[in-house]
Amino acid sequence: MGHIRLGELPRTRKWEQVVELIKLDGDATQVAAAALDAAETGFKQAAEDEGLGRATWLLTQLPLAARVSVDALLEGIAATVVEGIPRVGALVGGSFGGPVPVPALL
Repeated sequence: MGHIRLGELPRTRKWEQVVELIKLDGDATQVAAAALDAAETGFKQAAEDEGLGRATWLLTQLPLAARVSVDALLEGIAATVVEGIPRVGALVGGSFGGPVPVPALL
């Protein structure tokens, strides 16, 4: 699951060590430690990725959202979308020409 989206591992010495450990039937602890070491750069980049941070935060909110009414949930979604529109415009280099009415977003 997810193997198609990941593609190939980077061709670095550290990742080749991970693959070699797996080939040699290495201990799970050794393989995990080597993989963590090899993925360190990616983890650092992920920690600085604002989009990933926001997506992760949103996923953590789903169980909480299941506890509120549908109306409150829709209001929260609409407010979040309205707040994010100017930021999206700035990211893509355009402008949405001012505030967008909430009913147009739903």
